[in-house]
Amino acid sequence: LRKDGLLFTQMYASGARTDQGLVSILSGFPAQPNNTIIATPSKAEKLPSLDTELGKKGYQSSFYYGGDVEFSNMKSYLLNTHFEKIIDKNNFDKDQLNSKWGAHDEFVFLKQLDGLKNEKQPFFSVVLSLSTHEPFDVPMQTPFNGGEEQERFKKAAYYTDYCLYNYFTEAKKQSWYNNTLFILIADHGHHLPMNRNMDTPEGHRITAMITGGALADNMRGKTFDKISNQNDLPATILGILKLPHGNFVWSKDLFKENIKEFAYY
Repeated sequence: LRKDGLLFTQMYASGARTDQGLVSILSGFPAQPNNTIIATPSKAEKLPSLDTELGKKGYQSSFYYGGDVEFSNMKSYLLNTHFEKIIDKNNFDKDQLNSKWGAHDEFVFLKQLDGLKNEKQPFFSVVLSLSTHEPFDVPMQTPFNGGEEQERFKKAAYYTDYCLYNYFTEAKKQSWYNNTLFILIADHGHHLPMNRNMDTPEGHRITAMITGGALADNMRGKTFDKISNQNDLPATILGILKLPHGNFVWSKDLFKENIKEFAYY
């Protein structure tokens, strides 16, 4: 994927929880130290969102998650930002609910691909993976099969990479692949497997990449090395599409010339 995409080498998460990361990525809103804004629906419903802005341009929207979308008020946030289709653990067969949290990544990724076969274009679809979450139990053997937490973390990461490989193998066969951008981004950093100090920048540095058939050829195999925040994603994506993004006041278009590089957490 790295050879075919644009890799962000200095992107940082603004928080340390999934509910914080979700709001940072979709609404460009930075995390708060001791809370998350989606715990207060009266505030969260006033946030801008990528989904809302793309919906104005006719994009069909969907959100896929193998766990319980009611967790941490996520469903309220997703409904307030106008996601049209929301899929969670209740939409999977019982034999697919083989993780502590719900359905493992392989089933979630396949369900999204299957759903997109009937989706009207253009579409904006989000997948929230869950297999790389404690207790790091996954349904396959990997090179990392020790019982220590570090090894179990690596095993879970290996499994999700395996699922992503299969996902992109199938996605490339779809008619919509060539005019689609895929954004891979972590919700937050983790102290494992290197026992990082989560109070340091390294503890918040995350993986982020743009790939897919619609990515410009001159960006493939390149890196974006400026310091950036995950909450810069909405302004950057809307900027690529030449759509206004002034209401995302905490988000900056990373591809704009002379942008000041910084990250907040």
